[in-house]
Parts: sequence; structure tokens; C-alpha cells
Amino acid sequence: MGNKEPADGGPMPQENSQEREVLGFKGPITTPEVNLEKIWLKLRVDAFWDSCGILTSPQVVQLGMAMSASCKINSTCLLLNSSISSADVVWTLNGEQIPRDSNSKANPDFSMVTIPQVNSTRGNLSCYLLHKRIPYLLGSVAIHAGVPPDELQILHCFTVWTANLTCYWDPGQETHLPTIYTLHVREDIGTCDEAFNETKICVSAPDSSFCTLTIDRMMAHYSIWVTGENQLGRAISHAVCLHATEIVKLNPPEIEALTSAQGCLIVKWKPPVHGLNTEDKEEYEIRCKDQEGLQESWLQVPFTAAENESNPKQLCSVSPYTRYVVQMRAKYPSNFSHWSAWSQEKSVTTEPAAPSHSPALWRRIAAIGADRRREVLLMWKPLKKKEANGKILGYRLFSQMKGRKETAMTPECITEALQYVLVLSEEQYVIFLTAYNSAGESPSAKIIIPAASPAVTSNSLLSVLISPVDDHSLLLHWAAPLLPAASYVIEWFQEPGKLNWNASWHYEAGNINHIIIKDVFEPGRLYNLSVHALSDGDVWASGTTCSYSKQLHPLSSPVLYPTQIWKSQVALKWGDIPVRERRGIVRNYSLFYGEPGGEMQSVVLNSSIHHYTISNLSSGSLLQIHIMVSTDGGSSNSSVLTITTNVFDDEEMELLLSSLFIGLTLVLIFAVLTCIYKHQLIKAFLWPQVPDPANTNLGSWKPKRVWMQGTLFPTMEHTETLRMCLSWFPSRGNSELTSATHEDMKRYFVEKTWQSDTHEASTPSVMRSYDVSHSESGQQVPALYPNKVQYSAVLVHVYGLPQCHPAPQVSDSAILHHGSCGTHTSWLGQNPPLEGDLDGLYMPHLELPGGSPASVHEFPFLMALVVEDDSQPGQNHHPVSH
Repeated sequence: MGNKEPADGGPMPQENSQEREVLGFKGPITTPEVNLEKIWLKLRVDAFWDSCGILTSPQVVQLGMAMSASCKINSTCLLLNSSISSADVVWTLNGEQIPRDSNSKANPDFSMVTIPQVNSTRGNLSCYLLHKRIPYLLGSVAIHAGVPPDELQILHCFTVWTANLTCYWDPGQETHLPTIYTLHVREDIGTCDEAFNETKICVSAPDSSFCTLTIDRMMAHYSIWVTGENQLGRAISHAVCLHATEIVKLNPPEIEALTSAQGCLIVKWKPPVHGLNTEDKEEYEIRCKDQEGLQESWLQVPFTAAENESNPKQLCSVSPYTRYVVQMRAKYPSNFSHWSAWSQEKSVTTEPAAPSHSPALWRRIAAIGADRRREVLLMWKPLKKKEANGKILGYRLFSQMKGRKETAMTPECITEALQYVLVLSEEQYVIFLTAYNSAGESPSAKIIIPAASPAVTSNSLLSVLISPVDDHSLLLHWAAPLLPAASYVIEWFQEPGKLNWNASWHYEAGNINHIIIKDVFEPGRLYNLSVHALSDGDVWASGTTCSYSKQLHPLSSPVLYPTQIWKSQVALKWGDIPVRERRGIVRNYSLFYGEPGGEMQSVVLNSSIHHYTISNLSSGSLLQIHIMVSTDGGSSNSSVLTITTNVFDDEEMELLLSSLFIGLTLVLIFAVLTCIYKHQLIKAFLWPQVPDPANTNLGSWKPKRVWMQGTLFPTMEHTETLRMCLSWFPSRGNSELTSATHEDMKRYFVEKTWQSDTHEASTPSVMRSYDVSHSESGQQVPALYPNKVQYSAVLVHVYGLPQCHPAPQVSDSAILHHGSCGTHTSWLGQNPPLEGDLDGLYMPHLELPGGSPASVHEFPFLMALVVEDDSQPGQNHHPVSH
């Protein structure tokens, strides 16, 4: 690899003399006495000057040896000036600069370079000339390095009858160069004493170490040798002398018939046809193997036989009811001859035999019922092919109550199934099972059903260790108990802690202490595994454990829920994940909490902890919490739980409520005491006294003067109008009013009684009748109109207002109108006078008892009336007593 190019104008770093390797070329490097500032910048744009220099170098060199090259400068080149010399020559190998020889300075037209040791098989050597600080290529050569052929050795040769001769040799070490290998074969006289025919040659294909050529006769000796040659040298092997018949390779024999009888294979064959000496016995080999077995499981049997021998060959110790494949090959009796190829295959199935092994038997026992009987599930494995020795036709099942030898075995069933359910009493039983085929019956398998008494227990407990082998296999290891003729039953199922009648099981004979259960487990599933040690059909020890073949991340996570929330703490609780969703052993829980948008805090808890209290929280803060469950196979997060902490703790809330309750109690007590001791004041404040007109002297009071806006009596011009208005009151039709003169009208206002608006359907009123003393006659006469005082309001319209304001829409209203009354219909249809209509009236102030003046406006009941006791205007007014 070339050096990196410097930036334009940048100086090229100078290299000190050092020892380094350039793609396999080693040697001292010295810095040239020229400025190489821009050499590497222009290496890719070389100009080749054919007329300015000649590079001389070998193209093929030997590995590990030194090589030299020279570069001659043509001084007559018009592109050069007289100052150019060998000092301006630069050498590179595969783009890396290499130092030139020091003696190049002696000859200005020659530049020499020497590579002390060539260690690479390929290289590119180039020569450059620096002209005006720009390198120009003078020459370049591709170098190939290798080694000459090594010493050759013929391994073996063989001849095929009436065909050819083939020889193999050892070429030795790799040459790294194109090398031609030639096989030489020459027919000789005698034992290779003198040449008989010309030498025949055979050139091997590239990268091959054998060759085949045709020979003329089989009954002759041949001298055989091999040569190898490349650009660096030539090698020749030692010649060997061989007779063609000694190295002959026969044709394969032919199997004519193959049968089976009494556990043996009977092979009948036809020997190969050849023209060799028939006096010697040929060598043969027969091989056979189970057709369903491995390719390496061949059974080879060598033997010898004459060419005319026709006795068949027997191969015994073969398995019954097995299909075998048989082949044969032959060899000429010579130390240098070769085996022929194997013949075509022949196959045959051996005869069946009685099963050689008993079935593997196991049981599962249900709980005893109310009738003191129990169900026992018996299970057995089918025999292997090598154990069945034929097609299994069925199974025979027998039972015997243990301890009663005089009791014969009871046949229970004959079935082709692999399990059977027996209903037995609570005593101990022995179960026997046999398998049979067309040739006989197998040995019996034995299993003991223990008694239902709880006192009967296993003798010992096995400690079982489990480790995964791969994603679907488990290794079980235990300490083997000292049992005679022990065997083991391994059970597994996916629901730990439950009796599973469909559990899988495996039987293993022999006193072992470990086993691998392969390709039966699913990743992420928890399996319950049990190991039972048996001896003579009885369980002596048992051990149970749980494991995963491969742990995965949980399918779900625990559900968080708060158990208690305080001002600065939150108590959380969560449950276990269902076993099918764990998919691994829970190692820990990680609890994450924090405010929304803030930094999350976490705490890691042991898998046995299912509650935690978060502390140091702010009161009334919003908190987001989630939990992560972790197994060896991964983790899973729960949904986020949002909680708001309390503003007050329970103790603070209880204190606050207690204080509030005590305060309310004190206020209630104070209010009750106040009501008891100040009830009159409270009554007067909440329910003020309202004057009752019926209990006052208003009904019998007879005013001497009436002041209405400064007018004591109606004038003459208003008399007619007043008479007309009074005709609408209840007094209409009274001749005393309707025909009264002006003087009578004045006297009426002074001496007669006032009547308020009264109507049967109007508001309640106080009414009082009394006798009126006539001013002229002095006689007491009944009042023409009874006195009535309305309870709710008295509305009085005085003279002198600019227009006629109607009274409320009632009949017989005692309203004094100051203006034209108008028609009856229009007067009743008007709206009642507003309160503001009375503001313009002259209302003298009253003097209340105690000397404080009071306005009539403070007494709505008397707003329309102002009464004086004396007959002189301008004197003090006194209120009407109630």
C-alpha cells in the first residue's frame, strides 16, 4: 500500500534509516538526497518515457532468495537536461518506496536496487525519474516468486484388465509457479533389465497428481517414473519396476442370490471374469448393514475362494426382522494388487424372533375413593425395532396381590393399546406386562402398586439439578442411590404442583446419574420434572423440580394498586404474574415513579417482595408509577398508575375536623345562651312590632284640619269637580254629598269621618262606626259611612295636581281627585299612581314622643294625611297616637 499523499505545497516528512517490510520485501531504507515533497501527489498520473530509461529485472525469482534490478538512464533523451543522474531515480515495490544501492552514485547513468530476501509470491517493481520534482515512470516489471519442484515419489499404480495403467504420486511442497508433471512408462525385458519398447508419457492436468495411459500387454514388466518442471528447476522420482498382473484391479463380482435362514444371510455370487492364472485363490470381502442404519455401520467379512468355487457364503449374527443390504468385492492375490469396486447392492429381510426385551412399564395412582378403591393408570412404551424382533401383535397384562404367593396371577387384559386403567383395592399389588409377536412372547415387565396406607412412603429423596442444553432440551443430574439393578423413570408436564395423567415420561435402564431429554420442551414454558429410581419394579427414591428450557420476557406485568395514600408517602401492592405468562424465573421487580415530565426515580426489589412504600413525596403532587418485571430472558413494563398525594395526612385531617367540630360546638353553645338571655332583644330585632290599626284611636279620631299641599279646603271652582269625583265613591247617591254647597263641602271635610278605600275583595281593613255629633244641632247621629282604615296602605290624592291620577283598579275607592275625573271608563283604566307622585306634596314633619322630629314618609300608613290638633295653622303638629 502506498503512502498517503500530502496536501499541495505541504512538505514531505523525511524518513530515517530503518528496517521495515514492504509487502514481503525487507531491507534497509535510506532517505534519498532529493526533495520528495510532491512525489506521492503525482504517482497516479505517471508519464512513461520509453526513450529516457530501461529497467532490467528478472520476472521469476525464488522465494527467500535475494534479487537485483537496474535502471539505465538514456542521456540522449531530449526531455532531460545534463543535470539528471542516477541520484534522481526512485524505486518502488507495490507502491512503496525502497532504497537504492549505495554504489549507484558511482555511475550517473545506472541505478541499482537489491532486495535481500523475497518473501512474497507476487510483486510489482517500478523505476521513476524525478524531473523538476515530478516523478516520471521509466519502467515497471511484474515479479513472480516460487520454488522448484520438490522430490517426487510414486505412491501406487494399478491396471485394469485389457484397459490402461494409472499411477498416483506425491508432488511434495507447493511451488507457487506453473509446474508440469509427466508420467513415464516403459515396457522392459525381464525384471526391468533392458528397455523393450519406447517410453510412453502422460502429462497430468493442472493441480492433479495422477495420470492414466494405455499399455500393450498385461504379461510384462514396466519401469515407471514421474518428472516435474517449472521455471526454477526440474525434479525426477525414482523409477519403480512392476508387473502388470501384480497391480491389476479386477472387475467387481456379481451377487446372484441373497436369502435369510436361521439368523444368517446366505450369499451366492459369480466371480469376475479375467484371463489371469486361476490356480491361485482370489480374495473376497462381503459387507452388510441395516438398510435403515448409518452408512458407517457396515459389517465386513473377508474370505478367499477359487474361481470355480460355487459354495454360498453365510453371514451370521444378524438381527432378526431386519432388512440388510449386501455388497461384494474381489482382489487378485498379490501384494501390489488393489481391491475391485463394490458390486451392486442386494437386500433381504431376516426372519422374526420373539421379543428380546420387556416393555418399559410405569404407573400413576389416583386418590382412593369412598368405596376404598382407586384407579391406577398403567402405561408402557413400545419396544424398539431391535428389541421387538418382529411386528408386535399385542400386550398381556396380569395382576397379583403382593404377599399372597398362593394367589395366581390374574389376567387383566390383552390389548394393542399402550395404556390401561385398573380399579384396585387399597392393598399392595404387583403388575406384570408382556409383549408378543408371531415368533413368541417377551420377558415380563414388573411394577409394584403400593398400598394406600399413608404410612407407606419412599425410602429416600433424590436431589435433582437441571440445566438447559439448548432451546428444546434439558440436562437432569442427580446422585444415584446404591440400588441393585436400578432403572429410572423421568416424568415432565407443564402444570407444576398438579397431578397430570397426560404427562410425558421416559424410561432409562441402568444405574445412571444424568440424562438429557432432547427436543421435547417449548421455550418460555415452565415444566415440572420428576426422577424416580426403581429396583425390581418398586420406587426407592424420587425427586422433583421445575425448570425452563429457555427463558423469555414476560407476556404481562403485575397490576399496581395503592393500598394507602398519605401526604408524602404512597403504599403500593402487586400480585404474582400467572405462571403461563411469566415465561421465566422472576429475578426482580423495578419500580419507577416521578412527576409527569420530570425525572423518573427507580428502585429494584427482590422477586419475593410484593409491596413497597414510596416516601419523600410532595403533598398534593401528581405521581406517575409503573413497575417492570425481569427474567433471564427479558423484561416487561406495566401500565402507568397515576396518583395524587393528599394535602393533609389522616392525623392532620382528624385534628382539623376535631378543631372545627369544637369551634362549631362553642358557637352553637354561645348562640343558644344568647337566645336564652337576650331573646327579647333578638325578637325585637328580627320581628319588629307592626302597628295594628284595629287597636289604635285612628278609627275614632276626628281631625280638625287637613293640610294638603298648603290648601285647607277646596275652592269654589273645585267644588263641582269634587262632587263629580265623589259620585264614584260609595257615598254616591247620598243627597247630602251630591247636592252639597261649597260651605257644606267644607264642613264635611272637617266634621265628617274619613273613609278609606274598602272593597270586599281588597286587602284587609279596620272598620269602626260611631256617632257623629252634628255641629249645629249638637245631636249625636249615626255616621253616614262607617270608618275604615286600610291595613296595607292609604292613598290620598289632593287638589292642585296638574292632572287626575287614578287610584288602584277597585270599585268604590275613596280617592280625592284634584282635577277632572274624566269618564268612568278611562279613569279606572289608568295605572295606579307612582310613589314619586307623592313627593311633591306638602308634608309637615311630625314630632315623635321624645322631641325628635320625624317625617311622614317614615309612616307609609299616614303618608297621605297630615293632621293638626288645633285649628290654627302653623302650630306644632302632633302625631296620632296608636
